[in-house]
Amino acid sequence: MQGWARRTPELEAVALHLARRAIDTGKDDPDALWMAGHTIATLSGDHQAGAAAIERALVLNPNAALAWSHRGWLHLYLDEADPAIAAFERASRLSPLDPQGHGIKGGLARAHLTAGRYEEAMRWVDQTILEQPRWTPALWMKIVLYELMGRHSEACEALQPMLEAWPGFTIEAFTAYAKLHYTPRLRAIYVEALRKAGLPEG
Repeated sequence: MQGWARRTPELEAVALHLARRAIDTGKDDPDALWMAGHTIATLSGDHQAGAAAIERALVLNPNAALAWSHRGWLHLYLDEADPAIAAFERASRLSPLDPQGHGIKGGLARAHLTAGRYEEAMRWVDQTILEQPRWTPALWMKIVLYELMGRHSEACEALQPMLEAWPGFTIEAFTAYAKLHYTPRLRAIYVEALRKAGLPEG
C-alpha cells in the first residue's frame, strides 16, 4: 500500500485468505482480529466484515489503542469524519506515545480534511510527518491541503518529498491505491489537487 512492493491480485488474494483464517482461528485474540479486520476492509473493500472483526476486538479489549485507531480508519473509508475523530482521540488517550502514533495523527488529519477543517487538518498532518517523514498518505495529504487552502506554490514544493518517498507515483497510482478506501467524493478532491500541483498522470 505504500508503493514499496509490487501489488498484485495474487498477493492480495493470499493476504485476504490469511486474514480470514486469522479471524476463524483467533476469535479470542483482539490483536489478530483488528489486524485481520483492517486487512479485509483495506484490500477487499468489505468494510462491514472488517468493522465486525474490529468491533469484536474492542469487546474483548476495550483498551486496545490500535483497534480504536483502525476503527477510525474504517469510518474514514466512508467519509464519517466525526466518529473517526472520536475513535482516534480515544486511541491517543489510551496510548499517547504509541510507536504507530503517526497513523492516529494521520487519521485525525484526514478526518478534519474530510470535514473541511483544513487548518486543523494541516496541524495534524505536520505532526504526522514529524513522526514518520516518509509516510506517503501524509505527504500527499499535505499537497492536497495546500491546494485546498489556495497555497499553490507550497503544494508544488511539497510534491518533491512525496516523489522521493514514492518514486514514480502518479495520478493513476493514487487512483488505484484509493479505489477501495476513499469515497468517490474524496478521491475526486485529491485527484484534482494532486493534478494542480503537477503530479504526472501515469
